[in-house]
Parts: sequence; structure tokens; C-alpha cells
Amino acid sequence: MPSPEVVYGDSPPQQCVDQAFLAALREQLPNLCSLPDSFILSTPMSVLLKMESNAMKRSSGDKARSAEDRLMANMDKLGSTTIQVNAGSDNRSSNLHPCRFMAAPTCSAQQLWLAAREAIGTAGIPAVGSYDMAAIGLAGYVTARGWMELHNPASTSLSLRLFNIANMATKVSATKRISLNSSEDSLEVGDSMKDVLSYSEFKQSLRAARTALHFCLPWNFSIAALEGFLINNHFMQREVGTNSQSIALLSAFCDHVFMLNAERWRARKPFLDVIELGSVWAAWASGRINTHSDKSAKEAKDKKPAKENGRNNTPKPANSSKKPSKAGQPSQMAKSTDDVCRRFNVGKCPNTSGPCTTSTGVTLRHICNFNLPSGGRCLQAHQRITNH
Repeated sequence: MPSPEVVYGDSPPQQCVDQAFLAALREQLPNLCSLPDSFILSTPMSVLLKMESNAMKRSSGDKARSAEDRLMANMDKLGSTTIQVNAGSDNRSSNLHPCRFMAAPTCSAQQLWLAAREAIGTAGIPAVGSYDMAAIGLAGYVTARGWMELHNPASTSLSLRLFNIANMATKVSATKRISLNSSEDSLEVGDSMKDVLSYSEFKQSLRAARTALHFCLPWNFSIAALEGFLINNHFMQREVGTNSQSIALLSAFCDHVFMLNAERWRARKPFLDVIELGSVWAAWASGRINTHSDKSAKEAKDKKPAKENGRNNTPKPANSSKKPSKAGQPSQMAKSTDDVCRRFNVGKCPNTSGPCTTSTGVTLRHICNFNLPSGGRCLQAHQRITNH
């Protein structure tokens, strides 16, 4: 039987990857991990090695480019790169799916918000309160009710008070609970939550709310936008001041924004960003700031001594009785007022190290000459310009 004809010059057949070695090959060729399994199994090994070599050369060239060029090149690759997500199990605690550690999305924050709205619906996700807030120094800032409201973007009950550390020591109870129906829904009357009272409490509570939201809904940047708006505007101190009433105004504004974002979630609209928050603040605070200013002015006026029949009825100090002074000695009233250095109180006295005297030889005292609302003068060892 004649032997088969051999044709010289033909290349040997190319060997492809076996299914059993696919996982090991992916570990050895990390630059080809984004390719589907079907392509790797049907492509000859020599071609795959050539592709890996070219990818390594491009990576070496990328390192020599500037950071801006590398960022732009990586962004351009995203349009043609698709990552396959394998099915698996996840219990949010001990068993975490690798998908949780994928590269973060690069779309706008509001697009991410809308995509989440389509994915999880109106009611949000089941709430838990076991997040590690202690690792970032915020243990005890989020109440149980705060965790419940954060997990539901449609909640209109979210309030800054729920993130005040003072409320963790307060038993949150109600003086009366009215059941609406046979379900778990009920109406609580007489909430004992404490309000935020100082700027430090306000900033910490807002930070706790933003961080807690990042733990439970990493895609939700609505509170981060609110915090950024307030920081960029120095917490509106020029408009509302820095007293306790100002803190109440800012807290009420935060609650107002929380409610608006909840309504936008229900209506499938993006959350309020820093640009829109400027318009919301202008509309919300227009009447409230005027009322706040009028109330502060009225309180300041009430503190002034009342006058009747053109005479001041404020009790006079005990040392202000008119007694004849001894010869060569000024009276107590004259001594407490006339020998106070005026230039010292406005920060312009040149006698800072030695005794202060007038041109006539009268020794002046470096004490405060601020007129107290209750009558008399401060007469403390400090300047009026720096302390009043």
C-alpha cells in the first residue's frame, strides 16, 4: 500500500488551551483576564502568548507617560472593555462576592442614583446596624432609627437628630403610640430626640450621616453633596450667624433637603447636587433668615435697660451713690470711669510696658471700659476691642 504523500513546507498544527488548564492560564497571563473563555479556548497558545507580550510592552510604555495621559487612556479603554460577572453567593458578612470589589463606576453620581432606583425600587434594602463605624471614630453617632431611615432612600423621616451622639444615651420612646392598622405601622407622639445645639455637634452629626450612608448605600452621594455645599459656603455663617438659633436653622435646612431627595427618589429624579442646593437654600432661607434677624434684634432690644419718662430705671451700682469726695481724692464713680485709658481699649495706647499717664500727670488704668447692658462698666483686665 503506497505511503501518504508528505508536502514539505506546511506549518505544524497550532495547539489550543485545554479546558482543565484555563484557570491556571489566566493566572499566568493577567493581561488577558478580560477576554471571554470561548476566545481563549479557541485561540492557539502562541497567539495568546504574543498578545500577553504586546500587552506588557504597552504597559511599560504607559508608565513613561504622564498621569493625565494614563488616566485618559484608561478611560478610553472602558468603552470597549466588558467584565464578565460570574454568579455566586454573598451574605454581606463572612461570604463576600468578588463583584463587591470591582472597579467603581465612572458615570455621574446622579446617573448612579437613577440606576440604583431602577435596580432596587422604591422601598430600598433591608436595614441592619452592624457597620463598623468605630473604625473611623464615629461609634455611637447613628441611632437605630437612623439606620432604618438611611436604608430607604424614599424615607421622608430622615433627620439630622438621628445622628446626634447625645441621643444615644437617651431612651427613644414616645408618650403615646397610636396604631394605624393591624400591621407594624404606628404613629409616635412625643419624640424625645435631642436637637443639635452647637456647631461642633452639627458638623459631626452631618459627617456621621454622610459616612453611615456610604456604608449602607455606597452609590448614594446625596448627603455628601449637601455637606459639600455647606462647607463651600462656610456653613452659611455670614447669613445666619453662629448662635444656637443658627444651628437650628441649618439643621432644619438639612432635614428639608433630606425630604426633597426622598421625593425625588420616588419620582425617579436625580438628587440635589451642589448647584441646585444653592437655589434651594435661597428659596428656603429667604423668609426664615429675616424672621431670625428680627427675633435676634428684638431679644437684643429687650436686654437694654428700660426707660420711663425719659429717665433710666436701671438700678445704679452700689458704689455710684453721690458722696462728697475728700480734698485731692476723686470719688468712687470718677475713679471707676475717668481714669480708664481709652486708647488702651481701642488698641492704640503706646504705654504698653510702663505706667500710663495723661499730660496733666493723672495715672490711667489699663482695664475694659465696655458699658454693660445692666449698667456700669466691665472694668476687667482686658481690652474692649478684643473681648466685646
